Amino acid sequence: MISDSHLRTECFNVLIDHFGYLDTERFVVMMSRSPEDYTSWHQRHFANGETVRELGEKIKAFAAAKRQNATA
Repeated sequence: MISDSHLRTECFNVLIDHFGYLDTERFVVMMSRSPEDYTSWHQRHFANGETVRELGEKIKAFAAAKRQNATA
């Protein structure tokens, strides 16, 4: 088992590599403001067997479509 500090660092690195600094910060703020706990959020979003990577791809596609609609 790795230390909490190492786990936190590695998780942030994954988020930053995949989403960039700004969206990682937005995610952290969103999660910290949420009135529900992470376990219930995770169960609601991943109960269907969807992976984090699949959810990330959906988020990226949604953001790209939103940007495209804003410039149209």
